Amino acid sequence: DQKTMASKVGVPPFAVGKYVKQAGLYRTEQLKEALERCIQADEAIKTGALQDKMSVELLIFELTEMKQSEEK
Repeated sequence: DQKTMASKVGVPPFAVGKYVKQAGLYRTEQLKEALERCIQADEAIKTGALQDKMSVELLIFELTEMKQSEEK
């Protein structure tokens, strides 16, 4: 149930429904790829390879491109 999921991930219960709905718009492989790109962005920031703002901007661009290419 949403209350249990919310407590496990540390978000308000009302947000769980929104997250579940959004996640349903993507295939599991797409979500895994997006998570991998988030991990890469985090690593780039932590190792100093990229500044935080640049890393997040690139992440947004990559995820947007990924979604658009899948829609074609």
